[in-house]
Amino acid sequence: MWHTMCENTAADSEQLSACFGELGSVLQNMLETGAWGPDEALSILNEITVIPDEWLAENVACLLYTAGPRLASMLITQKAATGSLGELAVTLTSLCLVRVKIRATLSDLVGLVGEACRATERMDRRVFLDQLARAFQDVIVDLYETDELEDRMEDFSTVLRAQAEFMRALMARIYEE
Repeated sequence: MWHTMCENTAADSEQLSACFGELGSVLQNMLETGAWGPDEALSILNEITVIPDEWLAENVACLLYTAGPRLASMLITQKAATGSLGELAVTLTSLCLVRVKIRATLSDLVGLVGEACRATERMDRRVFLDQLARAFQDVIVDLYETDELEDRMEDFSTVLRAQAEFMRALMARIYEE
């Protein structure tokens, strides 16, 4: 199972639930009941997704989605506060892709971007936003440069749709304020 997380991603909400639902529920319950503190939960999340091999970013996002908004918020805030802006951007991009694949709302994701901006040093916010745009670009370029582009057109379409929906949600939030 772990090796699958390093090579393949969930295609839809049914696969997401089957692969990550129980583990996400355990993480969420341990955190919410106080069995684990925030630092322990983040450490365990890191252990699960990195050892023995690092999971694909989209699979980490699937696990975060099933574990609930609190763990995702803690991870995003930690990455922002420690200046891991590239990782932060990839995590948010992956969360966006997952949410679009399963047709979930992006409002929580836009909230996470706000949390990331607040936790990022003022002088690094522009760098973070540039990294976020670049993370979408990197996913698109990686898909475009694959040998099986014709077989990956649905993935290509999903990434473009995710980027467009994300921009739409961000702009809506900006103009609501």
